[in-house]
Amino acid sequence: MASKAKTDVLGIGNAIVDVFFSCEEEFLES
Repeated sequence: MASKAKTDVLGIGNAIVDVFFSCEEEFLES
């Protein structure tokens, strides 16, 4: 159970990082 929760948190963190970098790239290009 705890390991699954940890995996979910890491998955959410990775998703946030992906969104952040994609937004940052768009910002730098504009």
